[in-house]
Amino acid sequence: MERTWWENVTVHIFSKPKQFCKFGITKICLMSYHVNVVFIKDENGYYAHCPELPGCHSQGVTYEEARGNIKEALELYLETMNKAEIDEALNKELLTTTMEVEVG
Repeated sequence: MERTWWENVTVHIFSKPKQFCKFGITKICLMSYHVNVVFIKDENGYYAHCPELPGCHSQGVTYEEARGNIKEALELYLETMNKAEIDEALNKELLTTTMEVEVG
């Protein structure tokens, strides 16, 4: 039997270095984002994906492994985007619920 649940994962990415001309100082900023992740457990382990970022998914034999793998995938995915793209992608409201349905 599969089991599914949501978790909010915090990822940290480094911005591209910014040069301050007056002093010749390079500054790298650390940005943090909260990203919704869905975890699905089945007989093979755990599958994780982010509905806000199409194609961003990972897996692991244990929950901890899947969580670490999806966090790395999120960081790499977000590093390819500029701030405006990130803000647009992560600005969606996701609502989840459990529903009971009758069959047969």
